Amino acid sequence: MVIFRGERGSVRGVRPRVIATIIVNQVKERQWTLPFMHRGRAEPYYSRLGFDWGADNGGAIELGRAFLRQLYDPASPVLADPYYRRFATEVIAKLPRDRFELTDGEITDWVRKTVDE
Repeated sequence: MVIFRGERGSVRGVRPRVIATIIVNQVKERQWTLPFMHRGRAEPYYSRLGFDWGADNGGAIELGRAFLRQLYDPASPVLADPYYRRFATEVIAKLPRDRFELTDGEITDWVRKTVDE
C-alpha cells in the first residue's frame, strides 16, 4: 500500500511538503519525498511554484500527475492529459488545504471508475 501525505509548513514562505510512504503488512517499508517537479521534457508546465492541493490550479495538476506517475506505467492512458487534469480537478483540488492522506487504493478506485466510463 502507498499512502501519499501532504502538509503545509506553519512558517510563512515555506513550500508545502508531500511525502509518499509505502506500507506493506502494516509495517512502514520506506518513505520518500516526491520530487519538487517531476515532468518529462515534452510535458506541459503548469506551475512554477511546484505542488499544491485543495485548489484547482497548476500546482494541483502537477501533484496529480506526479501521484499517477508513481503508480502507473508511463505508457498507461491514465497519464494522458485528459485524465491527469480531471484527476487534479476531481480529487487533488478537493483535498483539505492544511494536511491530507490519499492511498493508492483511493486513486486506483478513481482510475477504474473514470477510465472505464
